[in-house]
Amino acid sequence: MTTGHQRTVHHRLDNVVLVDETLREGDARGYHTHTPEARAALIRLIHEVGGINEFSLGMAVINPNEHATLQHVLEARRRGLLPSTIRFHVYGWFQIHDRCHQFLSQLSAEERRCIEFDMALNASDTLARSQDMPWLRTHGWLTGDDPVSAERLLEARTRAYTDVTRSYEDLGLDSVGVLLQDGFRSTEAELDACIAAGLAGGGDGVRLHDTVGIATPPLVIARLEHLRTVFPETKMHVHFHDDFGMATANTLTGLLAGAVGADVTVNGVGNRAGNAPTQEVLMGLKVMFDTTLPGVQYARLTELARAVEQHFALAQSPHASITGEFVHLDESSIRTHLLHTTGDTTWAPYDPRDVGATLEAAHSPSSGQPAIELTLQRAAAKLAADGVSVGPELLARAQAWMASERDQRAKQFRPQALLALETYQRALRSSYVTDAELVEVALSTKGTFEPR
Repeated sequence: MTTGHQRTVHHRLDNVVLVDETLREGDARGYHTHTPEARAALIRLIHEVGGINEFSLGMAVINPNEHATLQHVLEARRRGLLPSTIRFHVYGWFQIHDRCHQFLSQLSAEERRCIEFDMALNASDTLARSQDMPWLRTHGWLTGDDPVSAERLLEARTRAYTDVTRSYEDLGLDSVGVLLQDGFRSTEAELDACIAAGLAGGGDGVRLHDTVGIATPPLVIARLEHLRTVFPETKMHVHFHDDFGMATANTLTGLLAGAVGADVTVNGVGNRAGNAPTQEVLMGLKVMFDTTLPGVQYARLTELARAVEQHFALAQSPHASITGEFVHLDESSIRTHLLHTTGDTTWAPYDPRDVGATLEAAHSPSSGQPAIELTLQRAAAKLAADGVSVGPELLARAQAWMASERDQRAKQFRPQALLALETYQRALRSSYVTDAELVEVALSTKGTFEPR
């Protein structure tokens, strides 16, 4: 199946690189600690099922858990317990670049060769004014009193960005990427200046982040076309959040419009509303654009989704696209009859078996007698073999039984489902420690944080 969108493709889609952010973005949504061994096992499973070779352990410089995980997976890779094709992305910030440089310097040359270091820079004045200004003043990049004009702030930022990025040129890293935070809320002038500074400092690619999830497909196309004109030799990579439900659409649009790669997370787990779900991007490329990426085991995508639910204790919506628990359980009707008898091209975009699921049909109050009749007709041979014939009397009995059974089960199980939903949400919420609770305990213990 193909679409007119393919006219915007500027490179082969089967060459695009997906970077898995499930561990980093998932921890930003799950809030629980996982052992390096458990995280390595998840990396291995995502690699096996998704064919993905690049994984983000973004906060390893300052996050002890991600630091320990990076050490563990680098050792596992060295010992052949993880494939040698797997590479890891580590993020840095120019505000802590001394710590980043020290951290990377302590790795062996072999370890640095399988790491892409991505220096995070703030593309927009919105973030730069709140995050960058204190550091720029402390280190002498910005002097004088407020107010600081946007032009003067951008000039100070770009000088700092160039010098900081340049400090990584001698470390023998596989790659140094320029990670542009807030790259879609910035102006083109801000974005161009920040990219130019990062590239002048030795960066060899740009990672364009939709940090607050406000990008739209038209904006993605316009921005990538602009950057292709200004920086024609620079590879662009995209990262989208799902605050308005457009992360997958924006990701596919970015890849079609020339981005060489994109960040994804299994089940879309991630900060706030999450990121582009791996399974949506993989199946979107396959079904809508006839592109299968190498190494993907599509029939195991549902298995992978369940594993990630267990890892983070975060249930997908039961009707989440591709791998939701009940997304392939449809209302019994002429639609499901045609799917069973004619094929998946009638009322579905793909066969559920393609992702390791099964087509099911359940009878709703609006299904009515036609749906019951179609169901029994499909089973007529099996019923006849056991002495049951399909006729008006059977249909009447079946319809009466269906109405009574459906109502009885709803009365019995709906309260249980609602209680389970409330219990799950309450238990998950109780497993987190919030800012408010931290302050409350500080006050109640007079700052000792000891039981009273």
